[in-house]
Amino acid sequence: MMVTVRQVANFVEIWLDDQRIALHEKSSGSGYIKLKGQYDGLAVVGGATSSLPLAKQNSDTEVEQRPLAIYERLAGVGA
Repeated sequence: MMVTVRQVANFVEIWLDDQRIALHEKSSGSGYIKLKGQYDGLAVVGGATSSLPLAKQNSDTEVEQRPLAIYERLAGVGA
C-alpha cells in the first residue's frame, strides 16, 4: 500500500488513492505527531502501540547545495 503525503498551509494531508485518510496540524518542531484516535484498535505492547510511524519530521536538517558541474567532474563527464 502506498500513500501520498502533502503539506497544505499549516497542515499535512495523507491520501490513499483518492481519499484523504488523515489531516495533521504541521508541527513546529521535530518528533512524532499522533492524530487523536489514530491507533485506536491496535495492539498495545508495553504501553506503546506496536506499529510506529514510518515518517518523522526533522526541522534542523540543512541541505548543502552545489553546482551540478561538481558531479559531472566526479563522473568524468563534461569539461
